Amino acid sequence: MHACYLILLVLNLILFYAGKLTEERDLWSSAAYTLSLKVTDKHSLNTAKKLHLCEKAWAKLSRHFAIFLSEKDSIQVC
Repeated sequence: MHACYLILLVLNLILFYAGKLTEERDLWSSAAYTLSLKVTDKHSLNTAKKLHLCEKAWAKLSRHFAIFLSEKDSIQVC
């Protein structure tokens, strides 16, 4: 019985630290992205600006199709 509690405790700790690592990764990613945009603006890096606009367009398009496909899957399941 004590082994089950120990296993659950360890599992909860792992999940907690995995969540913290994910938050930290996202924070660093966001900070790097924001810094790169500031550098791009300050130095008038036109190619980087164009790439950023293309990236935003692709992200928007991929979100659209992900939603579209998930709706199609939901309809097929029902």
